[in-house]
Amino acid sequence: MLVSLRPKFFTGLPHLSAASALKWVSTATTQNPEDHLRLFFKRRTDQTHTDYERALVSVLKSCASLKAFFQGQQLHSLVLKSGLDSNTFINNSLINMYAKCGFIAGAESLFDSCSGLDPVSCNIMVAGYVKSGNLDNARQLFEKMPGKGCVSYTTMIMGLSRNGYWGEAIEVFKDMRNAGVIPNELTMATVISTFSHLGGIWNCRMLHALVIKLQLDGLVLVSTNLVKVYCACKSVREARSLFDEMPERNTVSWNVMLNGYSKAGLVNLARELFERIDTKDVVSWGTMIDGYVQVEWLTEALMMYRAMLRARVGTE
Repeated sequence: MLVSLRPKFFTGLPHLSAASALKWVSTATTQNPEDHLRLFFKRRTDQTHTDYERALVSVLKSCASLKAFFQGQQLHSLVLKSGLDSNTFINNSLINMYAKCGFIAGAESLFDSCSGLDPVSCNIMVAGYVKSGNLDNARQLFEKMPGKGCVSYTTMIMGLSRNGYWGEAIEVFKDMRNAGVIPNELTMATVISTFSHLGGIWNCRMLHALVIKLQLDGLVLVSTNLVKVYCACKSVREARSLFDEMPERNTVSWNVMLNGYSKAGLVNLARELFERIDTKDVVSWGTMIDGYVQVEWLTEALMMYRAMLRARVGTE
């Protein structure tokens, strides 16, 4: 993505001196990353200013979020000219920018030039390899990187799981537990989702117990994935029990439970639940229709389809 830096796009940016502009870029939030880029390149910046290094880190983060590869290369040139290429924070920001922009070769070249393995840069590279589908390189780096923490393990688990290596993902999770690293919400949500492909009600109950132990059972993403696995294990009763205990539910939570009933052929229970959904989306309607078709209640399926058309679902 090339972010335009033509003058007409600078409209609305604060009128600041070069020093003030650096201060603003280095401290502002990343809610408007395009503003960061435009202001940084618009103002002539003093490379000796105390805020210059922080501004570079901030604007490189903006490049990464926008996938602004061309501007990222310009910033890399500025880093080299200013002699800041040995700065760990800036170097990691450059590696992250290249990885997020999909230029893994550039990220790899910078990473290889670093003296020693830094946990932060290793995490960035593992994530970059995973995103690009290069799981072999991700796994090799993961195995030798120092100070593996929750982010490292979770990134590796997610990469393996999303590419269908479910058994290997679970093995990494076991290694994580053996290493004494505490999983977070994203870790558990991913591991639970992985087990949905492997089956086994005892695995599901074991994960449920671990979620409670980690005090993550009140989180929507984790609980929703547990409901999904219970349904996949054909234990809709336990799924419904957990669903009813959830302190908060979103549309996905409702649809997962609805799908569990539909797949099990329990269309009456599915319909009862369907009527309670406040924000029905096309998935809610489609799941209910599929449930009727599955048990060959074709009249009800047609009526539901017509009701969906009247509700103008998906036309907004």
